[in-house]
Amino acid sequence: MVKKYILAVMALGFMVVAACEGPAGPPGLEGPPGPPGGLLLAEVEEIVVNFNEENDFTVVRDPADSPIFPIEDSDVVLFYLLWETTNDTPPLDIWRPVPQNIFFPEGVLVYNADFTREDYSVFLEGTINPLLLGPEFTQNQVFRVVVLPSQFLTNGRIDVNDYDAVMKLIGNPKDEDIPRFDLTK
Repeated sequence: MVKKYILAVMALGFMVVAACEGPAGPPGLEGPPGPPGGLLLAEVEEIVVNFNEENDFTVVRDPADSPIFPIEDSDVVLFYLLWETTNDTPPLDIWRPVPQNIFFPEGVLVYNADFTREDYSVFLEGTINPLLLGPEFTQNQVFRVVVLPSQFLTNGRIDVNDYDAVMKLIGNPKDEDIPRFDLTK
């Protein structure tokens, strides 16, 4: 009987405490200011390039012709190579992160890239003589360049090697909405 009485008093006390409302407390401290310019947006562009002896198997992107510049010091720049397109309906593009290695009996081919605030380049390197490569490795190579403000990566849960995960992070832009630049000329 005493146990029932104690349980009833505890339940009544809990209901009274839970139903109480008091005045609002003092306002908290103001948080740090957000980044200037409001919304942070990623930039994406697609380029088509030819690697050849005349350009030393390197293509440099002129910032005057690219919507992704300027690149801020805190930005992260990711490069992806169109590896293949499936025969599915509709066809699906398979993108691989750069650098990307291909092994031949004659040596290794590496598709690589670098960037500064002023420009970026995609290039071939490795141990293979690039003059031995067929046009399927040097002509009409398609790259996607993604510039992410570093704030996109603050949670540390994104695998930047996963093209689809990166595209999902930035809102899944449609292929037709990604500017395409033919630099083969």
